Amino acid sequence: MGTRAFRRWAFLASLPLVGACAAPQIESQQSLGHVGHMGTVICPADEGLKILQVAPRSAAEKAGIKESDILTGYRGLDLARPENRLELLWDIRNGEGKLLELTLKRGGTSLTLKAAPTRKELYPQDELSFALRDEVETGRKVSVAIVVTLINHAAPELFKNAPALEAWKAGMKDSTGNLFEGLLLNKGLMRCGNYSVADRDKTKQVLEELHFQMSGAVSPETTRQLGKLVGASHLLFVSLTRFRQASGSYEDVITTRLVAVETGTVAASVRFRQTVQAK
Repeated sequence: MGTRAFRRWAFLASLPLVGACAAPQIESQQSLGHVGHMGTVICPADEGLKILQVAPRSAAEKAGIKESDILTGYRGLDLARPENRLELLWDIRNGEGKLLELTLKRGGTSLTLKAAPTRKELYPQDELSFALRDEVETGRKVSVAIVVTLINHAAPELFKNAPALEAWKAGMKDSTGNLFEGLLLNKGLMRCGNYSVADRDKTKQVLEELHFQMSGAVSPETTRQLGKLVGASHLLFVSLTRFRQASGSYEDVITTRLVAVETGTVAASVRFRQTVQAK
């Protein structure tokens, strides 16, 4: 999901505002800088990384890489080994303008090509995508469940009563979950066959059965329990706080943590900031 989808979510998410903020205008996410990009969709294969798609006029196309090629080596490293695949993926992101020497298999022929990653804008959602790609493209089976842990408004006095505030939180919880479900349903990753997104209704049911309290702190034991019950290898914990600015606008701060269920380690921690301009 790109910036356009994020704008669409942000508009929907802002509708339950109160008073003068009933029809806000949303600003897009700001770029975090740049990252190297090859313009390919790749998936794990026994011998390395299989090219499923090559974008027109991309760095990969200019280097002569074609669909169905299998990348088998990088700087003499065997890409059948997961740790070597990671080194290639990281070097692509950090290798803007640098020539990367790649060995590939095309049919029964082995070729060596040099490709120079090009510049691409980096947005917060890309950081989550990279963490997932590292897992999927090294060959691990990955299933992610979304858990919205906390929705908060820093100025609750703006709501006429407690039920109105709770209604706003419920609406924001659903729209926030929808946002990240759309982000995680990445078509490129889905094509690999070892990636999936856990059903949100099932996740919600499990949370209710566990009487899970929506707070920002989740223990490793709870993470393992949740992951096992929903069949997820990773949990994406999401929290959102809306702040009122002196200018009269609002800022949504969304904090995400992608946690590996088995080890409890954080694979990615990404913060989104979205400005809501009140009319």
